[in-house]
Order: sequence, then structure tokens, then C-alpha cells
Amino acid sequence: ALGQDEELPQQAELNVIHSTVCAGSLVTVLFVAAAGNRTASSGSVTMYNAGHHVAPLDELTVPTNQSDGELLFETAYDMQDHALEFVWTEGAGGTSRPIKLATSMVVQVLAAADACLECGGDNSTCAGCDGVPHSEMTFDACHVCGGANACLDCARQVNGTHRIDACGMCLEPLLTCSNGTRAGLACKKNVHCPGSSCATTWPASIARGEGSAHDAAEVEAKGWNECVDCSGVVNGSAVRDSCGICKGNNQRR
Repeated sequence: ALGQDEELPQQAELNVIHSTVCAGSLVTVLFVAAAGNRTASSGSVTMYNAGHHVAPLDELTVPTNQSDGELLFETAYDMQDHALEFVWTEGAGGTSRPIKLATSMVVQVLAAADACLECGGDNSTCAGCDGVPHSEMTFDACHVCGGANACLDCARQVNGTHRIDACGMCLEPLLTCSNGTRAGLACKKNVHCPGSSCATTWPASIARGEGSAHDAAEVEAKGWNECVDCSGVVNGSAVRDSCGICKGNNQRR
């Protein structure tokens, strides 16, 4: 035990990097020699329970002829809720008791660290969407963990209706009533189609040259498969004549 009458003014410095640590982790203690002895240091630093400098928990020797440096103390997992202090002492000639050079601030020991290095944590702060620490798994735009955005259309809209046409263009299809009195007419919602639904209509048949000239003009206005000629050839040269006939000669049949 240290004698109170042998304590000298703390000209030397003893500091800790963190005021709290997780049980089972390291405590970094920094030492700086006294102002009049900057070229050399000696003695040892001892880890105690704060306020009880009787039973040492650990002790490390301060390197000689080193004016400053650091020492690493390891805490035990059963030290949770302990308060630690570090004391730097040095022998004093022929005296039987060491001289106290410096005392550190108190270090509080918290619960052991989880996989995310959080004291007393539950592994959630570094877990991916799959619950696994450090997996780096995230939700995609479709809210699928680790997904590949399969619900995005070519316009990057969630559950969108855009598709790539034969010309490689990302476009939205026509929406028409599927049945009933408004069958084939344009719509935006099911309420626009009494007795049926507002459904996606892909103008593929018109792209193959079928249908009326009016229908073909409507598709062209939408831009769908605009590089496909009336005979269904991508970047083809076939066109409709004035009678609406693909590759016609402007004569009605």
C-alpha cells in the first residue's frame, strides 16, 4: 500500500485515452515524465480499483530513459461496472515505500463489447438487413433485403409499366379498357372502364403491320417501336401507302 505522507506533487502526468471502456478491452495509459526529468523515466504503473490502492489488478514497468509513451492494460470480462485508476510510482532510494508520481482519472468499465464493438450492444448497430453483423446487406428499392431491384422498370420506377421496345427505347405502354362498353378506349384507372379493367395494351400487333392506319398513327405518336416498319422489321424501310396498306401501291384491293 502507498503511504499518504510519501506522495509528492504530481509533476509527472498520467492520462487515459478514454474515460469508459468495454469489459475485456484494452486501456491505453499515457505517461509523461516530470518537467525536471524529461529525458528519463522509471518505476511502474499499477491498475487499481478506484479509491482502493491496496490490491493491484495489474502492473506494467515504465520504460527507462523514455520521457513519454503509452502502456496498454487489459481489462477482464468480469470487471463490468468497475471503476479503475492507474498510479505511477517510483522507488525512493533506501525507503521501503514507493513514491507516487501521478494518478490517472477514473476509467469506468462497461459491459463487454458486441460484434459491433458497442459496449453491452446487441449486434444491431452494424448488422445488415439480414440481421448479420458486418454483412453490409441492404434493402433495395423494392424493399427486398439484398435484392437486385427486380421491381423497377426500365425507367427506374417501382412496379412501373415502362418496358424496352424493339428499338431499345424505354417507353410506357398504352392503357385501354379491356372489355365492356369502353373496350379498347384509353384509360388511366379502372373507374374509367365500367364493367372491366384498365389494362396494359402492348401495340405489338400494330407493329407487325396489322390494324388500321389510325391505330398505327396513335402508336407512332406514343413512340412505341417507332423504328419498326409496317412489316415488323426493325429499322426496316416498308411503309404504308395512302390506303393504309403496308408496302401498298396506293390502290385499294
